[in-house]
Amino acid sequence: MLLSFIGLIIFVNVSTKIDCNALYTSTFIAGNLTILGASTSLMIRTMALWEWKPRAVLSMLALSFGQCAILICTIITVQASWDHQARACVVARTNHILLNLNYAYTMSFDFVILVMTLFVLRKRFRHEDLSTLLCHDGLVYFLITSTCNTVPTVLAALNINDEMNVIAMVPAAAVSYVLFFYSYGHFL
Repeated sequence: MLLSFIGLIIFVNVSTKIDCNALYTSTFIAGNLTILGASTSLMIRTMALWEWKPRAVLSMLALSFGQCAILICTIITVQASWDHQARACVVARTNHILLNLNYAYTMSFDFVILVMTLFVLRKRFRHEDLSTLLCHDGLVYFLITSTCNTVPTVLAALNINDEMNVIAMVPAAAVSYVLFFYSYGHFL
């Protein structure tokens, strides 16, 4: 997450010619790893609640591999270059459809994890305080990250310009990661 923000700060404030595409690619890799880390950590918690039952684990792993594939594809769809007139890095090309797919899939994946968590908690831990805490944390995580992920999804869907397609991606990924740590903060 920190690398994403550093890359974004450099991207916005650079005034001498650099390899903008390499900078943007590394920023995207860090941002996508942040998204993947938050979703995977929640998935592992859900797998543990399901007591590592093969059907639950395999279904979540299949969804996770789908998310990995989409995140890898989005890394190579954004291209940036140096603009001599603006003396800045500019986004030269994006694939707004793939960016929309990325956020729609991530929100759907998080929703499936939330539903699987709520189902197992209601089934196994009906009256325990831990169940209430995990339900609350899961709902807070899903609602806030879905709201934050809606902003880049809408911007990419509108396809106003290449910069607007990607501007909100790093902040949305950061919010996901921070909320993931919030949901685990009660256990530390």
